[in-house]
Amino acid sequence: MADACQRIILEARRVYETDKAKARETYFRYAGPAVRTMHHTKAFKRVVEPETGEYYRSFRKWLSDLGVSKSHGYRMLDESPVAHALHAVYQGPLESSQVEILAPVVRQHGFDAGRKLWQACAELGDTSGKALALMRDAMGLIVHNEGVEPPSREGSIPAPAREPALRLTAKSFDADRVREFARQQPDLMRLIISVGTEALHEIEPPAEA
Repeated sequence: MADACQRIILEARRVYETDKAKARETYFRYAGPAVRTMHHTKAFKRVVEPETGEYYRSFRKWLSDLGVSKSHGYRMLDESPVAHALHAVYQGPLESSQVEILAPVVRQHGFDAGRKLWQACAELGDTSGKALALMRDAMGLIVHNEGVEPPSREGSIPAPAREPALRLTAKSFDADRVREFARQQPDLMRLIISVGTEALHEIEPPAEA
């Protein structure tokens, strides 16, 4: 699992570095689920650090060695839970700047405060990160510095009870389920195809023309 997560993160970062302006949000949606999985399961501790030959002990160091900045990595941890908190009032994609403002509000003041903050901005027609920050201050939602390490699993925003998932076996393959997953998670499906194709080429090199 750790190897698969790292491959997804590295590929997402490669896409992001190719065109940062256009790929920023795609980068977050590609790599976010893998970063959250590695953090919540502590799977990064089963990865060997190249410099020392020892297993990683620090989540931050593991992120850094993959080329993921601390701020990006920590926002990825919160993207899905924040979307869950807003689900009753908004089901669209979230930008990283929005997550950065909403996550500490939801964590420190609760789901209702996060939803009310979003709704107040939506009523004014502007839910950008800047607008959310201004409205947060206007509503008196004071947020405290949460430190340099991400929240523990116990202190994190509760994750959705069920995220879109694709679980297949040879006996239960259902093409319609695959198509539905692709419609719900197109960026992730593209990445699965990319990584899967690369893996197949490793075990079954394409025939030379």
